Amino acid sequence: MNMLEAIDQRCSRRAYLDKLIGNKEKKLLDEKIAELNAESGLSIALVENCAEAFAGFRKSYGLLKGVNNCFALKGDKNIPKFKEKLGFYGEMLVLYAETLGLSTCWVGGSYDKSCLLCELQPDEELNLVIVVGYAAERKSARENAIYKITHRKSKTAEEMCEYERGRGADNPPDWFFKGMCAVAKAPSANNKQPVKIYCKNGEITALDGNSDNSVDLGIAKAHFYLATGISI
Repeated sequence: MNMLEAIDQRCSRRAYLDKLIGNKEKKLLDEKIAELNAESGLSIALVENCAEAFAGFRKSYGLLKGVNNCFALKGDKNIPKFKEKLGFYGEMLVLYAETLGLSTCWVGGSYDKSCLLCELQPDEELNLVIVVGYAAERKSARENAIYKITHRKSKTAEEMCEYERGRGADNPPDWFFKGMCAVAKAPSANNKQPVKIYCKNGEITALDGNSDNSVDLGIAKAHFYLATGISI
C-alpha cells in the first residue's frame, strides 16, 4: 500500500491493543519524522508509554481506549502558517503509519498535556496529538457508536470546490476531480469539512472558511498533493 492508497484505507480508530510499536515500525517512523521535520521546520515527535495522558474518562472523555503511543505535533509557533503545517505534515505521517499497518486518530483537546512527556523548546507549542498503534481488525461496537455520535453526513467532492470552467471545458479535468475526491476523504474536526478548493484561471487556492492557517486546511492540502502532485 502506498500513501495515496492509504487515503482510502485509513479511518480513525479509538480503541487500541495494549502494546508498544514494534522496533521495525518504530525505526521507520523515526526516519519519516526526521524527514518531515527537516522539510517543514517542525519538531514532531513520537511519544511512547503515554497511556496516562489518555487514561480515564476525565482525560479523554471516554473516547479513547488502550492508547500507548502518539505523535506530538509541535514546533515553533512563530513559523508562518504554523497550524497548516501541522495539519499537512501530520497527515503525511498518519498515512505513512497506515502503510506500516498502524492505526491512528487525530486528537485535539481530549488528553492531559501535563502527563505527556514531551520536551518543548522556547517558543515551541504542542498544538495537538495523533494517537498511533495497533487496533483490532474490526471496530468494536463502542467505536461504531462513537463514530455515529461524532460524525455528520459527509460533503461530496463537488460541494468542496469551485471550478471556473474555461472555454471548451464543460467539466473540470480528471486530475482536478481526482484531487477533490481525495480532499473529500480528508479528516477534519467533527467531520465539518470546512475547506474549499478554488480553481480560477488555472490558479488553485484553498481556504478553511476565512482562514488560510488551520490544521484542517493543511490536512486537505496533503490529500490534494498526494492525488495530483500539485502543492496548493
